[in-house]
Amino acid sequence: MQDFICVNSMKKSKRSLSEKQITDVEKLRKCLNLQKDVMKSFLNLYTKTENPRKQPNSKKPACELSVKRCPNAFLQIIASPYLSSKLVINNKLGVLDKTQEVKKPQKPVKILEKCSTSIFKSRNNLSISSINIEPKILRPQKPFDIWKYHNKIPVDTKIFIIKGKYPDMRASLLKRGWIENPNNESIFYDLKWSRSARVPVSINDWQLYNHFPRNLQLTAKWNLCKNLNKQILKPNGKSSLHFFPRCFRLNDKGFQKFVEYYKIVFSTSMLKETISDFSIYHYEKIAASVQISKRWAGKLKFGIDDEEYGIVLCNDWRILSSDDIKTIGTYYTRYYKDENIYELAEKINEDLKTLDPQYYINGTKNIWIIKPGQKSRGRDISIHTRIRDIYDYTNSSDMCVVQKYIENPLLINSKKFDIRQWVLVSNNDPLTIWIFKECYLRFTINDYSNSELGNVFTHLTNNSISKKSKEFNKAEIQGCMWSLKSFEEYLMNEFEYDVWNIKILPDIKRIVKRSLISVGNLGRKNSFELFGYDLMVDNNLNTWLIEINSSPAMDYSTPITENLVKRVMEDIVKVIVDYAADISVDTGSFELIYTGKQKK
Repeated sequence: MQDFICVNSMKKSKRSLSEKQITDVEKLRKCLNLQKDVMKSFLNLYTKTENPRKQPNSKKPACELSVKRCPNAFLQIIASPYLSSKLVINNKLGVLDKTQEVKKPQKPVKILEKCSTSIFKSRNNLSISSINIEPKILRPQKPFDIWKYHNKIPVDTKIFIIKGKYPDMRASLLKRGWIENPNNESIFYDLKWSRSARVPVSINDWQLYNHFPRNLQLTAKWNLCKNLNKQILKPNGKSSLHFFPRCFRLNDKGFQKFVEYYKIVFSTSMLKETISDFSIYHYEKIAASVQISKRWAGKLKFGIDDEEYGIVLCNDWRILSSDDIKTIGTYYTRYYKDENIYELAEKINEDLKTLDPQYYINGTKNIWIIKPGQKSRGRDISIHTRIRDIYDYTNSSDMCVVQKYIENPLLINSKKFDIRQWVLVSNNDPLTIWIFKECYLRFTINDYSNSELGNVFTHLTNNSISKKSKEFNKAEIQGCMWSLKSFEEYLMNEFEYDVWNIKILPDIKRIVKRSLISVGNLGRKNSFELFGYDLMVDNNLNTWLIEINSSPAMDYSTPITENLVKRVMEDIVKVIVDYAADISVDTGSFELIYTGKQKK
């Protein structure tokens, strides 16, 4: 059994002791029954007899006392047979001095004494058996506790760090009694929020961080492309072709696959234009496009594999890409001489409508959009139709992706728009996905046109781009943004039923789940992340995933975003802090849409 004596009040001083200190010393002497020799009197407290004063000839105990004093620390006194010590109280300095003499080990003595003095905290019937007394200093064991001690913060208090301007999250944490560590690079925190998507190397398992180690599998455009392309073969409507426009990374292998698919879309686009006007193209070109579209329909019907399609032959492409009559030749004219090529074109076109989930977004212009893999806010995005232009634009880097441009977007007031949807992943295992119940729309400045491909104000909806337009402050739609409420009202008036809740919102939830599951394990249990999903709606009211953003912009760009951002940041704290402690807590505007085990 160990007893601790706190000597925090005994400190060195150049001046003489105060009356209070002298009184404390006298009390200490009295409690220890100090007589002629302080050491003998102190040891008499531990003799076997109940009244040690009546036995003046008692033998010296085999156990002696070793005491060591350390400033600003706890003092532990333990009996030890290995040390023989003499204690002297220095009235001038008010400290305990120690001299030691090494002795041979002796067997510990059983000691029983009733002690009711204040120095032992009024413990009655104190029983100490076989105790080895030696000095031991108690100090905080964890570096985090030491840091709190030096900064005068209670040990149980939670600490957070926020890198960046996130006043709403800061206010929400402070409201809960958390304390902010102003040093952004400090390792002492319970929760850290940072714009940087890289997880710190020095992070501990128990610390919360707002990014997953493998978040780039979603937010890097080429990784998203790779992961979702793996789902192309999934049956029963789970294929990524139903919600993600065809996308290719423009490295060597990816560019070969892109060229093959580019030729297929070129052929099917020609077929669609032929249906509307048979006089547009040469008969041989129409026949070649019919033949290629027929092969493509068969491939879609019996399943797409990951190998090169081998659908567009060299002779086919020579015919389609040439304007020289001699080069075009008459091969397909002879091949289809006994068939009505126009009726055959209409039949194959109807088959493609049924079999190809991206039939409508492919359009008739074969437009493609090129995106740098590591840039955001619409920087260096380019739109092209000719394969030579795409090759020249991306020849200097293989970090770009090329994605099929949605040629049939839903337009509001003749303007193109996209949807910014916030998604929170609060846990990796089990994968736990939350969706913010509100979103907002971002519009282009100019009216939509598929002829002005170089005009970013016509095709890109990024707010950082729209602000650069001279017409931004004069825009018909204020701030080029709409709230969800305005969008719901428009859809109700235009289509006369609740399109958002019946069609678009369920599609968004499905897209979010499919995209996150495609990545697999995001890594690290105590991470969480807020993603910004960019989606578009076509004129058939189908929803398409464009890209996923890490650390989405949370600034107050417009009154609409200001209101939403405040609620998002406050409700993230509810989910991460409150919901983790109590599953029944209100999670604000976040709706739980999926939770389940994730494959590693």
